[in-house]
Amino acid sequence: MEAMQDQLLTVTAQLHQMATRIDHLEAEVEHLRGSHEVKQLAKEAASTECIDQRGQPIDNTLPQTDRTSTLLKQVFGLSHNIGGMQSMLTMDNLRNDLRQWNLAASPETHASIAQSIRHKYVRNCSLLVSDMSGFTRITKEEGICHFLMLVKQMQAMCIPLMESFGGTLVKVEADNLFVIFPSPHLAVLASMHCQASARKYNQERRRNDQLHLSMSVVHGDLFLIPGVDLFGGVVPMGFELGEDVADMDETLVTEEVVSVCKQQAVIDGLVVFEQAEPFVHGGKNVGVYRAVPVLERILPSVTSCSMPVLNPQINSEEPAEYVALMDERMHHPSKAAQIDAQLKKRFTERSTVLVIDLHFDDSESKGNEEADLLLLDSIVRLKSEAARLCEKHCGQPVASMQTRASPCIFALFSASAAAFSAAVDFAAICCASDKGITSYGRGSPSLGL
Repeated sequence: MEAMQDQLLTVTAQLHQMATRIDHLEAEVEHLRGSHEVKQLAKEAASTECIDQRGQPIDNTLPQTDRTSTLLKQVFGLSHNIGGMQSMLTMDNLRNDLRQWNLAASPETHASIAQSIRHKYVRNCSLLVSDMSGFTRITKEEGICHFLMLVKQMQAMCIPLMESFGGTLVKVEADNLFVIFPSPHLAVLASMHCQASARKYNQERRRNDQLHLSMSVVHGDLFLIPGVDLFGGVVPMGFELGEDVADMDETLVTEEVVSVCKQQAVIDGLVVFEQAEPFVHGGKNVGVYRAVPVLERILPSVTSCSMPVLNPQINSEEPAEYVALMDERMHHPSKAAQIDAQLKKRFTERSTVLVIDLHFDDSESKGNEEADLLLLDSIVRLKSEAARLCEKHCGQPVASMQTRASPCIFALFSASAAAFSAAVDFAAICCASDKGITSYGRGSPSLGL
């Protein structure tokens, strides 16, 4: 017990140090944020003819371009560091809370800490989930780099719009955005404006350069780890609606969302709700509506899609060099093949990928008021164990997955035999009875190479 308490004190001291470092980084990135204006300065400089002593024009474009690229790398590099440290700080705070919950000396203290954790992390809000259409076709015809650029353009267009309606980006998964709003009508309006802006953006663009979105809006309780992840409650329903059910250029909402929206005068006349086919979720039929904008009232507002969005949550999962190359690809379509070759050379590798999906037996959780915390605690512990075993066998866990509360683990290995050994060891740990994990928490993993 004393050793665990010492560990808690050490972790607390580390958290304070990280918080101080984040403050310094945020001040620095604010100082450099204005560097985005350098792009405009570079354009002006390029259009201004400079004369040397002999009266000959000087080509001053290249130095300005290089300087702009360097400043952009600095800005996105700082944003990368801030996002990574914020994620680590948030997850360390969560682990600290769970440790205190596990170390509670009495049932009363245990219940009190559980209530405190829920008060800190459980939110009643609206969730907007967006997904892009056309991945398979575009990747086959244009290559993966082209679709990745479209993802960056989608983020640059949608995230500022969503934030203007009070949305807060929680996480990005591939071409999906998970954004929370304080009320359903704001989420629906944000969705309508994103769809309208995408329609305007797509005008006169060839098919494989267009942005098409499938969206969903749900409302209810969910477990929110700010800037890192969200799960439970209405999250699975929202993800299924946006990812699997909604068609291209369509926004689906639940009956509860429609009910709340109809009470808001601000949305009256802007959006019409048409009943759609119900879908089955959790063994129950869920009423679903299609949100249709009144086009003459929803005016598209296409923000600049010519630069990757500056957002710590997104940038933390992207090397600054990758963002800089994507920025260059957006501005120089004629150099796409050359830039794609650089992207593939720098970021493509041949590896064995170990994929672990954790499954939990919820029979113990029925009637247990702390089932959500038991599940979260088990996921956090098992992911830590998985990372340790992967590194022991010379593997590299994918960092972005380690900071998520989802029960999935990805790791890269140079040798298939090492990945298989790590998988076998992890399966043994999941079944062990001496790891301080309940049988509900142990569950069983699915493993794939």
